[in-house]
This record gives sequence, C-alpha cells and structure tokens, in this order.
Amino acid sequence: MLLLGIGIAIRSIDRVPALYFGTLLLGIAIAFGNVLLPSLTKRNFSKSSGFITSLYASVMVLGASLTVGLSVPFAEVAGLGWRDSLGVWAVLAIVAAIVWLPEL
Repeated sequence: MLLLGIGIAIRSIDRVPALYFGTLLLGIAIAFGNVLLPSLTKRNFSKSSGFITSLYASVMVLGASLTVGLSVPFAEVAGLGWRDSLGVWAVLAIVAAIVWLPEL
C-alpha cells in the first residue's frame, strides 16, 4: 500500500518522466496486491474464503469506480487540476498502509 501511495504521489508531479515512473510503481503495487491478497484471504479466512474473495473483488471494483467518478469533480469543481485530483488518492493509500501496519 505504501508503494501504491508513493506511485500515485509521484505520478501527480508535473513532469512526464515522473508520470511514467509513478505509473510503473503503481503497476508493481497493484501486481503485488493481486497476488498477495487472495492468498491472505485463503490463509486467514479458510472457511469462508469464497465470500471474502468476492467481497474483496467487489470492494476493488467499487473503489475503482469511485476514483474514476470523483476524480473529474475534484479536478473541476474543487479546482485541483488533474494532477492534484489524482494525487488525492495517495492519501487513501497511505491511510490503508497504516491500517495494514499491524499485519506486519
């Protein structure tokens, strides 16, 4: 989650190389999450892993839909611009990293 937040924050910097590098970090973080989280759900919730996996997938889709749907209003109504509007989502990733900290 920390890598995800860093990737999002770097991607919102006003330079093209930062956009590409941040997107690379973001993609790596998503790939890690897609591999690690299903195994964690099977390990921690073995009796209800199907339900937890479907809940996890549903929340991922809901989160992606919300970010897509709210990024434009953040950019236009709040006057943030597209870079800062995307950077707002780094805050949620950092909060999620703090929530996951006890799992270490």
